[in-house]
Amino acid sequence: MAIIAPSLLASNFLNLESECKMLNESQADWYHLDVMDGRFVPNISFGPMLIEFFRKATNKVCDVHLMIEEPGNYAEAFKKQVPISCRCILKLVRIYIAIFSK
Repeated sequence: MAIIAPSLLASNFLNLESECKMLNESQADWYHLDVMDGRFVPNISFGPMLIEFFRKATNKVCDVHLMIEEPGNYAEAFKKQVPISCRCILKLVRIYIAIFSK
């Protein structure tokens, strides 16, 4: 079965509360949150502070896609957000260990 996980990067950031409300009322299964640091990928998105906001705004799974160069620098901040689904690309093992082994 397919999982519907709209990316919050496609949201209207001037109206995040209503965007979250709309997603909560939709058939979406998860929130997809792309964390980008401007180094691992050229774009910059949002970090743990906004993820905390999204987690408070929903009971749905927050699928966090980490695209960050030095995940160890953010280990404590992301660890506080558990439970989240945490998908990491490329440097998967190193990133996962850096976040969840501390």
